[in-house]
Amino acid sequence: MLTPKQTRFVEEYLVDLNGKQAGIRAGYAPASAEVQPSRLLRNAKVQKTLEAAMQARSKRTEVTADFSVTEFAKVAFANVWDFLPKKGETIDLSRVDQDRTAAVEEITVVEAVDTAVGAALPNSSCMTSRRRWRALRGILGCFSTSPRGASSKGS
Repeated sequence: MLTPKQTRFVEEYLVDLNGKQAGIRAGYAPASAEVQPSRLLRNAKVQKTLEAAMQARSKRTEVTADFSVTEFAKVAFANVWDFLPKKGETIDLSRVDQDRTAAVEEITVVEAVDTAVGAALPNSSCMTSRRRWRALRGILGCFSTSPRGASSKGS
């Protein structure tokens, strides 16, 4: 059985998997936020409770580590050439499959008119992609052998 503070730590740890921040949010002193979460994450009862909670969440949300890695990979390995329009065209996402559009954060299409002659000018478009390095970090995090905030010192 966990103490109320340990239970709160587990709940907070599940938010972002950050031991230090979970410790602070659970009520541990910020001065001990480097050490206490590391101890908690090595505690067998806390580990068992965390594992059960993570499995329950995966089952409930149908989001597994494999699913997460696949989604991160869509962003991390997207190829900008899949999105580039031909000269005079705007970005046309109908040409791109749904997996590749996961990498798109924003598309802006600028339509302009030449007021002197009242004619439409060629459209211009701009695409912003999601951050590749964040996606790569997410992939690597899925393969981590220890939770963030856990120390490998002395183990």
